[in-house]
Amino acid sequence: MEELSKWTLSIEGTDAKNFKINGDHQLIFVGAANYEAQSSYDILLVATNNETGKTLSSFHEVNVTDRNDAPSLFISHAY
Repeated sequence: MEELSKWTLSIEGTDAKNFKINGDHQLIFVGAANYEAQSSYDILLVATNNETGKTLSSFHEVNVTDRNDAPSLFISHAY
């Protein structure tokens, strides 16, 4: 397998601002995903070889799963 250090990874596309690539080359969501605000994100992952300039790109749709938000609990005591 070719060394990953020879490649520069980047994120492009409509929703690229919502993601980053960390030091371990993992795709990380910036902030907290909110299904009610946006249920899917379109990104283009681009890898560029630093020696040859060759680029590889791959389109991805990242879907956010809806979850049951924990209800707020308020207890009122009457004295």
